Amino acid sequence: MIYLKRIRIHLTRTFQEQQKPPQNENFEEPYQLLMQPPAGCTMMLRRDPPHLPTNLCLNEQEAIISRLYDRLSQCMFDFVATNQIPLPLDPRERLIQRPSDCDWIEWVHLLKQLAIKGRIPAHVLHHDEINQLFAVLESPLQLGRIAQSKVPRDDRTILQMVFAGIQVARLLQDSMGVDYLDMLYTGIENVCREKRALSESRS
Repeated sequence: MIYLKRIRIHLTRTFQEQQKPPQNENFEEPYQLLMQPPAGCTMMLRRDPPHLPTNLCLNEQEAIISRLYDRLSQCMFDFVATNQIPLPLDPRERLIQRPSDCDWIEWVHLLKQLAIKGRIPAHVLHHDEINQLFAVLESPLQLGRIAQSKVPRDDRTILQMVFAGIQVARLLQDSMGVDYLDMLYTGIENVCREKRALSESRS
């Protein structure tokens, strides 16, 4: 029985800590300031960024993210089960019996805890990349936080999320997961291409 309740409490505290504004720090050591660019260049740098193609509506994006996280949870479950990685027990919590017993964020936190405790041997990861584990797991999470704003994101952001998921499946040596997410990535590209062509034909 896994520490799901404790994981959720930890995640809540971590999120709250991330929302705190950073404290101002005064430099005590010598420092330098770089020369500012010309005024015209500064104005160009600060202008509104160009519009990036956004062909997927919010519902479509949320459906894609849901499929992505469901598949990544499956990857995590299969990885832990296949390699017989021991999970901590808590008599107050339920056993993990299926991928959906933990959401993707809980799986990430759990795997990071196991890695910190040395319960994940490097050889079970692709090319023994144990040092890359945290960064690879965090990437889809960071992009997912961007996508939670209930504002449609550009197509490239959604594709970046799926690509980050492919890297997770690759690191966990889950060929089926890589194939699934690669097909999802290709499908998104095709849908965006078709919508863009349709929009151009109407204009």
